[in-house]
Amino acid sequence: MTSLSPAGGLYCHIPFCDRKCPYCGFYSIAGRRLMPDFLDAIKMEAMLYQKGVTLYHDFEQHQGFSDETPMGLRFAKGNENTQRRFSSETHTKPRSTKVNEDARWRFSIKNIKSFYGEKTWQFDTLYLGGGTPSLLNSAQIEDLLLHLKSCFPFTSDAEVTMEANPGDLSSKYAEALLRSGINRLNIGIQSFDPANLVLLCRRHTAEDAKDSIKMARAAGFSNIGIDLIYGLPGQTVESWMDDLNKAIDMATEHISCYQLTIEEGTVFGRRLKQGRLTPLPDEYRGYEFFVATSMRLEQAGYCHYEVSNFARDKSLRSRHNIKYWRHMPYLGLGPSAHSFAGMPFLMTPKSPSSPGSSGQSFIGGKRWWNYRSVKMYCNAIKDGKFPIEGGEDLTKDAVRLESLYFAFRTRHGLDMEIFREKFGQDLRKEPAGVLSSLEKQGRVDVDGERIRPTLEGMAVADAMAPLF
Repeated sequence: MTSLSPAGGLYCHIPFCDRKCPYCGFYSIAGRRLMPDFLDAIKMEAMLYQKGVTLYHDFEQHQGFSDETPMGLRFAKGNENTQRRFSSETHTKPRSTKVNEDARWRFSIKNIKSFYGEKTWQFDTLYLGGGTPSLLNSAQIEDLLLHLKSCFPFTSDAEVTMEANPGDLSSKYAEALLRSGINRLNIGIQSFDPANLVLLCRRHTAEDAKDSIKMARAAGFSNIGIDLIYGLPGQTVESWMDDLNKAIDMATEHISCYQLTIEEGTVFGRRLKQGRLTPLPDEYRGYEFFVATSMRLEQAGYCHYEVSNFARDKSLRSRHNIKYWRHMPYLGLGPSAHSFAGMPFLMTPKSPSSPGSSGQSFIGGKRWWNYRSVKMYCNAIKDGKFPIEGGEDLTKDAVRLESLYFAFRTRHGLDMEIFREKFGQDLRKEPAGVLSSLEKQGRVDVDGERIRPTLEGMAVADAMAPLF
């Protein structure tokens, strides 16, 4: 009997919205006309992975990335789920592409399995993201979950998260979601301020936001997360604190706070170019927002465990998103979804259950992504093909640099002994003086073999990784 790999994460991208928000650069389409075809296709995609089909796939290399571009930045730009919660997460940003006729990226399920011998996928997290997954009715959610569980093995304690719009939640719907197997709800509140909701063109009200949390709690959800956005045009730190205090009063288990960024190709992006949008806070003001957010939430009992993420307890952190930050394997289904297979390295040295624990060197990884189009995605599935737009083989050095980007964004930080074992680099000595300089600047704390970013360090996390 085939044995199981270390548990990975399964992500399903539900790309439908009633309307596009003006700030959103994630892949989604307005309307539900293609939803039936999509639901058939995503179930078939799961079956393709279950069968372990081998595919050779011509891939398009995206412009804007040279060989010198840090892989961590490529990942941040190319993976919306991770960008959102990197920020998570597995969607893709718009790509400018050209065909490289000489390049041929080999996608092979058997090759991916070779990272774990003859072991196969198993999952201990499942994340339904979007888009707006709560546009699916409860019967569709239940049917999708049952199908996924028939295709893949899940651990008995799997974290099953679904994103929801506050305006979609009712008591009956929340109860049905819980019965179907969803045990963690992430609600896209964005703001409790009516004026901010109008600015962001959200289709729910401030009262809807509060009611959605209350209904989820009454339905029996004991693990609720909410998303908030700060740094809006014209917003002050004081007005943001008022908004944040309302969130604290709701006592959810998890809060994600993202600073608004203006993406090219969005309504806000066009307005900013045309001078019709008030400029966002500058870098200094952005730092003020960031520090004030962390201090207030920690004062309220939340642990600031990643740049944008706060949890009431270690056990209430997003187990799924942690996989992105620690290079654990994950599989993405649906249009624009990303997947990763490779040797995770942020584990206890010599742990019998850890791949590579016998002392062998790190061997890199593979990342691939699906078409950023519902129609192209569905057409590929109908033809019996994987709906893969492209992929990349990650070298040992690429993963080394990514690991630094991720580590400096989390309070968990990085274990230098493990890093030295996997990548052959002693961060205390290479490059000379860098680590001690960051420590003197108050950007990292060094405790034995562990490096942890300070609050100031987390604020400039992406600037620290390239120093090594």
